[in-house]
Amino acid sequence: MAIASLGMYDQPFLQSANDVLWQALRHSITSIDAQIDVPEDLNRAMSLADQWRSPDLLLSQTCGYPYITRYRDHLQIVATPVYKHTGCSQTSYSSFLIAARGASAVLADYRGKRLAANAPDSLSGYISLQIKLHDEGMPRPFFDQCIFCSAHARALDMVAGGQADICCIDAVTYSLLTSDQPALAGSLQIIDHTSSFPALPLVTSKHTSASTVQSLRKALDHVVHSSDAATALNRLGISEFRQVPHDEYQQMLDSYLQSGDVPVAEHIVTL
Repeated sequence: MAIASLGMYDQPFLQSANDVLWQALRHSITSIDAQIDVPEDLNRAMSLADQWRSPDLLLSQTCGYPYITRYRDHLQIVATPVYKHTGCSQTSYSSFLIAARGASAVLADYRGKRLAANAPDSLSGYISLQIKLHDEGMPRPFFDQCIFCSAHARALDMVAGGQADICCIDAVTYSLLTSDQPALAGSLQIIDHTSSFPALPLVTSKHTSASTVQSLRKALDHVVHSSDAATALNRLGISEFRQVPHDEYQQMLDSYLQSGDVPVAEHIVTL
């Protein structure tokens, strides 16, 4: 049975938008090729990691770094969204360095402070910051402590609540979360940003046929112009879908390797 998910930006307040988008996309796929096994609903019960390894995966979204390092033998890229959020350009996005409102707006002042990050393999929350520190000649370890807290939203809450001094959040997540929680936005400030990297790609199993991949791409192109999906796409901040070459994701990995595998913090804590 085929599997589909849109789990990278699927917090509870966005699930209804993703469900509407999926139904519109599902209709487009079946209209293009009725032979494709298209699930009726998005799968939120199966872990994303298990989905990304499954030969039954029809469509999902993954982070660029895990894709290129861990799942490249399991997945192939279908398309990459073009986001309208501040900090996004074409098929690329950057991450924002976020601190409490009223704190220093100079990154160098956070040497020896506490960083909150979602995960060590997160491009947007950790790896892009490693690359930035390297490119700007900052010493590493730079922070005294890095607290891995499993989610971007939790990292923001930790900074707002004083449990951490700074975090690194991708522009899409920051825009979506702060639009839903304006009070949170009012307690934070953007002090800097990372370089731009290819946005999170939509992917399918390596076992998916070339003809089905082409049908998925046609369906994505069609759904951008569908009135049924317009409100959902606007809520998610997606304007269109484009194809990004695999090599652009490889270049992202090359940037990381050039930066050296040096921790950004003296002490690592995992919650």
